[in-house]
Amino acid sequence: MTRFLLALVLLFLPVSAHARNDGVLCVQEQLASAGQDPGRIDGIVGARTRHALAQHLRERGLEGPRRIHTDSAMPWCRRLGLDDPALRAFWPSALNRVIVDVGDSVDPVLARLIRTRMPGIHADVTQRMGIELAGTDRVVVGSNPVELRARIRSAGFTDIGNLDATLAEHCDPDNAIGGFALPGLMVICLRPGVRLRGGIRYDHLTFVLAHEVTHLVQFQLTGLPPPGTLPASRVPIEGPIWLLEGLADVVGYAVGYDTEADFARRSATTRYAGGRLPDLARLQDRLALRSHQSDIYRAGLIAAALLVEERGLPSTAHLFARMGEGIPFDQVFEEIYGEPPQAFYAAFEARARQDELPADTLSSGGTPGMASGVYYTAPLPGAPRKP
Repeated sequence: MTRFLLALVLLFLPVSAHARNDGVLCVQEQLASAGQDPGRIDGIVGARTRHALAQHLRERGLEGPRRIHTDSAMPWCRRLGLDDPALRAFWPSALNRVIVDVGDSVDPVLARLIRTRMPGIHADVTQRMGIELAGTDRVVVGSNPVELRARIRSAGFTDIGNLDATLAEHCDPDNAIGGFALPGLMVICLRPGVRLRGGIRYDHLTFVLAHEVTHLVQFQLTGLPPPGTLPASRVPIEGPIWLLEGLADVVGYAVGYDTEADFARRSATTRYAGGRLPDLARLQDRLALRSHQSDIYRAGLIAAALLVEERGLPSTAHLFARMGEGIPFDQVFEEIYGEPPQAFYAAFEARARQDELPADTLSSGGTPGMASGVYYTAPLPGAPRKP
């Protein structure tokens, strides 16, 4: 089994930041082009930038309940460009949507594959979600902490707390692949010497990359709360952790294994044969990553798949985008899905089990292909393929 540590480590790590923040630069350049005065265009949020943004919002008749800061700037960059298409020329994605840096330690064939396929996987995820992204995402791949640390810093990410410990954890020599995502950055650590089919399968590699790209998309749409925000207070801003991780798995299975959401949901539900499904209300904030990690991934996949089945994947992207505009999760959820989250939680068990697969459909070794939050195993058996 391949150990894959938490994709979202921001409960434990300070936010990663560029010395000159791409999102802030974009907003400042857009405001200057629109005739506002954001002050020096330096990628640093100051009083003049905030004043210019507020003035621009008033003139355009836009609501702006969220305060701009380093970790919320990219959603503002995107929103200003969506409002005025001429300002999209300042989107970082206009030059590069994804930049891939693979270290010399990675097997050359696998390195070439990742460099070649990563832009397509990134585009595939965004197309499935039906959105345009404003930012540029960086992908750093290596086989040891020293190499990854150097390449992360070379990419401009200079303020990641506990980076050494995090890299050491994700570069576990007993596991073929490990990784995590931060705003604008995906880090993948491959075991030294691992090769395609000689340690990792192509569909599994694609699953992992697509899972992490989904987090990059989420970050671009919602941004992050200000540093120091308590876990419970993060949920209205970025959404519940079951949704963040569950949706990333739904997308990962769709891209990596060509598996439809309904089959992934029914397969995951069999993990709870003979017992009740977890209460989603207990899986909302990041503290649950410590106490209910497996349930976050398994039940999160089930719940996210239900949402995708009912309203489509673009609806979830719209939910994240609306939260990026400052609308709280509960309000946006009801706006998009026609019921408050509490009603969805109450009906979760019945909806998830409405067409459950027989328990003996899956092997006794666990649900193949299901991400527990710690392990990824083999692909789903007999998963229907798209025509």
